[in-house]
Amino acid sequence: MGISNFYHFELLNSIAKEICYSSIYEKINKDIYIFDKLYIDLSSININHINYVMEGYIYFDDHWKPFEVINWDDSWDADPYSNDTWRLKLHILQHVYYLINEYDNSLNSKYLLQSISIVKSWLKENMIIIGNGILSRSPWAWNDHAVAYRSIILSYLLIKTLANDEEFSLHLIKALTIHGEYLSDINKYSPYNHGVMQDRSLFLISALLKDLDFSDKWYKIAINRLSERIDKDFSKNGVHLEHSARYHYIMCVMFDEIFMLLKAQNIEHKLIWNTKKIEDMKIYLSYLMNSNGSLPITGDTKYTNINENLSNKYIMKKGLFYCKESGVAIYNNNKSKLMFQAGFHSTIHKHADDCAFTLRMNDIDIFIDGGMYNYQEKDPFRKYVRSIFAHNSVAVDGKSYDLINDNIGKSKLIEVKDNEKYVYIFGSHNLYSGVQFNRELFYFKENNSIFICDSLMSEERHTYNQVFNLGEKVKIIGQHDNGFMLMVNEDFKIEIKQLKLPVKISTFIGNMNPLRGWYSKDFNVIEPITSIDFEGEGANYQFYTVINIGINGIIDVSLIEGGWVFEFRDGDKIITNIGTKNNLFT
Repeated sequence: MGISNFYHFELLNSIAKEICYSSIYEKINKDIYIFDKLYIDLSSININHINYVMEGYIYFDDHWKPFEVINWDDSWDADPYSNDTWRLKLHILQHVYYLINEYDNSLNSKYLLQSISIVKSWLKENMIIIGNGILSRSPWAWNDHAVAYRSIILSYLLIKTLANDEEFSLHLIKALTIHGEYLSDINKYSPYNHGVMQDRSLFLISALLKDLDFSDKWYKIAINRLSERIDKDFSKNGVHLEHSARYHYIMCVMFDEIFMLLKAQNIEHKLIWNTKKIEDMKIYLSYLMNSNGSLPITGDTKYTNINENLSNKYIMKKGLFYCKESGVAIYNNNKSKLMFQAGFHSTIHKHADDCAFTLRMNDIDIFIDGGMYNYQEKDPFRKYVRSIFAHNSVAVDGKSYDLINDNIGKSKLIEVKDNEKYVYIFGSHNLYSGVQFNRELFYFKENNSIFICDSLMSEERHTYNQVFNLGEKVKIIGQHDNGFMLMVNEDFKIEIKQLKLPVKISTFIGNMNPLRGWYSKDFNVIEPITSIDFEGEGANYQFYTVINIGINGIIDVSLIEGGWVFEFRDGDKIITNIGTKNNLFT
């Protein structure tokens, strides 16, 4: 058989022998149809994918070629692309999800029958009860993420088969009971976003199989753990603390669904009344999003448009949002979007983006993050997009810092100020051993200009590289001793220059050695971009960087007692009451 893995469930033996599934079948909560459309973070459904599955192929999306199935029973340990995400999707039963959706749309029974056939094979090969445990063909069969999403798909399928296939429905009820036992087991619980996925599914099973003896226990476990997640995984301002725009959106959607489902079931719990937190999540999302509904590709984020399938669309909020606890500051106006990050809360979806910023002008990405690429942590491009070199910050000695638990808490958003003239952001980290990095950033609202003071302090001599990654529509059209002239979409120019002559200037476009000048806006897709590198040397070093967008930019910067002074081409002068935190300016 090729069976290779054994999974232990404490109460599995009693579940397998003592439950009368036919009595549960008669009392299925058929009014639970609202669960049919729970959000599942899968690829968009394409009729070509569905047709391939009907013809005996495994085909999830265009990132992998269709994989021919000779025998479904022998397919569950397949790994044709040596890719964990492909195996995860296989055991989520993503291809079955496609078929059930097509059955809903067409009411053609062939899609339902193929779904049943595939699921029967999965149950036969991956849910073999032996004593107090389960044998399965693949470790991915009982991966936390796979179990959570598969529970929804199996529940969805059960609703479709209740009326006309009692025998198979009884198999599904038994399977969901075992899934519920897995999801409720504290040893299988993942205390981060996967835990929310697990408990949403556990709550679903407890509601669907409401007459099962275990359902009340499962409901209480799910609801208590969800209460813990909403307290621990979000800042007081509603920002999800896993470093990713996409995961904030996913968690926002899931908690919104959970609140809705609790109310639909007339369940009273303190979680329902935590409406301020869910509203704060949505408020932050409305600052986080771009004006066209897309999300910035910060952390583990691929291209996502949150308005794509919504009738009531989100509208990007203008003005300043910042949260010191999460380390995020965002400023939006009619033309621009500036985002600054300085927070290391865990290693979950974390990139080396501390004190990094992104900038968007006229709905065009100017300075960008590297995206997620994939979750294959040994893949060179995956390592690159998580590194400092894929983010607009400063590297030390040509290396990225370690994304490890020992670095949690070493990055902070220190200060944010806002007035009618400018926004000021100050962040700091000591993620490189023996080096303190402070970044001060001024964004001038009317002039669309930026000034950055990067201060690096150490007792030893280092090489410091200030990195800027340009969006795909931004090209270099000129270079001088201290900077560049950039052209954006043949529409407007940007000047980036150093007030202090750098030791060296380098550019990279899709380089392989070193790996520089790439970004990923979609899963398993990597594309070349231009990356600029300004180099300095010393124990203590400061970069003074001016970014001028359009013709009316900064022409002079000086430091007087009490604050920075900025002069602009139109004769305007702005005197701040903010002095550099580490005065090496001359």
